[in-house]
Amino acid sequence: MSARAVLVTSLIACFGAVELEAGSLSCSATGKKGKDGWTVTFHPPRGHHFSKGPGSRASYGLSGGRQGSAVELQLAETVASALLPGDAAEVSAHLLVCDDANTMCVPASGRFILSEGALASAPSPDPQASGPPGPAAGPAGAARPAARGFLVDEPQRALDRAAREDRPLLIDFFGIWCPPCNMLDEVVFSAPAFVRATERFVKLKLDADRESSWSLKERYRVGGYPTVVFATSRGEEVGRFVGFRPPGEVVALAREALARIADQDRSRAAPAAADPAALLRKARLHLQRQEFREARSILEPLHEERRGSGSRALELTLWEARVGCAREAVKEAAGLQRYPSIVEACRDNLVRVLEDAVARFPDAAQVLEWGPTLAGLHGDRTSKRGVAGAWRAVERAAVALGHSPGALAAAGLNRADLWTCRAEARAGTGDPQGAREAYLKAAEEYGRAIRQHGASPDRERGFNLERAYCLRRAGKLDEALALYRKLEAAYPDEFTFYFAHAGLLRETNDLPGAETVGRKALERSYGDNRLRCVELVGTVLKTQGKLVQARQLVRGVVDGIKLPADAGNRTHRYHKALVKLLKELDAAR
Repeated sequence: MSARAVLVTSLIACFGAVELEAGSLSCSATGKKGKDGWTVTFHPPRGHHFSKGPGSRASYGLSGGRQGSAVELQLAETVASALLPGDAAEVSAHLLVCDDANTMCVPASGRFILSEGALASAPSPDPQASGPPGPAAGPAGAARPAARGFLVDEPQRALDRAAREDRPLLIDFFGIWCPPCNMLDEVVFSAPAFVRATERFVKLKLDADRESSWSLKERYRVGGYPTVVFATSRGEEVGRFVGFRPPGEVVALAREALARIADQDRSRAAPAAADPAALLRKARLHLQRQEFREARSILEPLHEERRGSGSRALELTLWEARVGCAREAVKEAAGLQRYPSIVEACRDNLVRVLEDAVARFPDAAQVLEWGPTLAGLHGDRTSKRGVAGAWRAVERAAVALGHSPGALAAAGLNRADLWTCRAEARAGTGDPQGAREAYLKAAEEYGRAIRQHGASPDRERGFNLERAYCLRRAGKLDEALALYRKLEAAYPDEFTFYFAHAGLLRETNDLPGAETVGRKALERSYGDNRLRCVELVGTVLKTQGKLVQARQLVRGVVDGIKLPADAGNRTHRYHKALVKLLKELDAAR
């Protein structure tokens, strides 16, 4: 076994005494009881340290399996400690462990029975149990896959290292709940080809739900997840991609980023105006940053110069910029409700631009996103014909992409994604049975993808999140519920699968079940995903008539929310949703 393999195994299994060729590498925990209660101390394995980044936590349980509560964790690089009440019977901890060379940081979780001296791991629960364990009653579970060589939620450390060592940056903005984010971790970031191609980079993973991500999300104008940014050692962006991309494409993008950085270092000059390829790359980067006007200012004159060249890539990119500008105009007009004619004119223009774009590029992957927007605009105007036409365009584009593997791969899509789009299109045209059939096809394709990647069907995260959603929409509710329970058993300390499970129970009007599972999600939530959990549980409580509980829950969170300066940050959207819910609860008194 290689030294790196030993490192990976020891970190992921940190709280288990796993015997490796290099010896037993495990985190240790000790307990000492005093007059103020239990003091529990954790130590990392030799050659490793605890990260001081956000996300570390501890909780305790009482005798008889009763649940305790969270406690403050005092954290240093070589030791972590917590003070527990004297009647505590066990302790659970979640820590971020890094090797001393800082080539990797991964989350590690553990649960121990309290005693004087060295603590023993608590036994795992019956995996066939009907419900998932609570935070202090579950096993360590499986750690979310973490990629080799990444710093996690330590942006300043990554920036400092890149500047000090003159190394480029690779920044992955992710959400633990995000299917394509998990797919990147499971399929791409652990691939040997990716590891080799990105050895030169300082690699950073930023949990987009945490406050530690705010500054760089604003700097790089990150709107969706996953977003992977390539930048110079000075933090100047040279490229990015959004969504899942297969390993080969990500490797090519990383190499392309290194080549651009080398060119910049040689010339220290902007691309020459006469280089159409460089200008097109620059415009695409503006598009990915949602800087539509800047992109259009490059593309319109370039298109005029090369009129008749037959460059589909240039034409399509220009129309993406035009659609983006039209959308921005609608957003800006939303604040001009006193002038309805201006608002309506902007919406009319967006409809025209979208219809032109769909007509010009009927087989483009962009239609899968343009079509639903167009259908929504027509729906607002009660134009059934317009709605149906937009959704038919989506289905035609999905079928065309299914016959073009190259275009499908270039768009970062797979066959399951196409079936999902076709399902949405059929639902939009009033064909619920056809929609269910397409969703079932999508679920089957996601299952096939799991097998192709050699992953465990009960532990794989990204494709299973999509698979469970499609099973829900296909009407296979029992199968979806069973899958959520398996994933909860595999990741008992994480909110992701409880949250999705609670959403399904709410949809099926099992409100008591939705409240129970939703509270489990809430106990494990943080940052932005906590705001989403509070909205879910608060809404379920409201629907059950538990208005006092709902108001207390929502009010307690709304009063304590810290908002980022960037109004485009999703935290603002979640905050607005909670404020709206609180007003509804106050009105229901």
